[in-house]
Formats: sequence, C-alpha cells, structure tokens
Amino acid sequence: MAVLQISESEAEIMKVLWRQSPLAMPELVAAVLEENQWEAGTVKTLLTRLVKKRAVKVTGARRAYQYGPLVSREEYAASAGDMLMRRAFNETPAEMLSFFVARQKLSAEDIAELKKLLDAAERKLK
Repeated sequence: MAVLQISESEAEIMKVLWRQSPLAMPELVAAVLEENQWEAGTVKTLLTRLVKKRAVKVTGARRAYQYGPLVSREEYAASAGDMLMRRAFNETPAEMLSFFVARQKLSAEDIAELKKLLDAAERKLK
C-alpha cells in the first residue's frame, strides 16, 4: 500500500466522513465545526486537499456535490501505523510495542487483547 500522507487536520475531515457519508458541503462543514473551532473556509481548503490526494471522492453535479471517503479508516490506520513504525521505531514492531508498554500506556484490556494477538501470531508461525 502506498503511504497516505494525511495531516492531523485533514484526518478530522476524514473522521466525519467515515462516520457518515456521503455528505454535501454544508452538512460536512457543520459536522466538522461541531468538533473543531475552525472557519468554514478552512474545512473547504482541507477538503480540497483530500480530494487532490485521492482520499475523498466527489459525486453529483455542481451545487449538489456529495463527498465521501475513498480511503477506509482501516487503510488510513495501517498507513499511519506503518509510517510511525518506520520513522520512530526502526521498522521494528517489538520496539514500538515495548515503547508503549514501558510508558504504561496500556490498560488491562489492551494487554489482554495484545496477548490474544501475539498468541494467534505465534500459532501462525508454527
């Protein structure tokens, strides 16, 4: 998968579209502004960037455009996770997990889920 370069601000637009789409511009702007203290023009600029990056599709006719995601939340998370691991953790999953465990950023539920995932991964290796 190609690395998807979506900024933190652009991700705010995507979050709205992942929850509900397609949306017309007024609906999208209203939904984004509920969660962010931006100007409507900022939302439109970010949306234009996302369309250029092919993360958002535009359908419909002039004055009735509808916007929806071309990239799923899962695809974005995979791309962002890969980028984080590459940039900060020398492409080493164990180093990345160790970082979060050492900082005590994991809940008991997180630890239980990780144990299940690691057990399943280990079974696949056998």
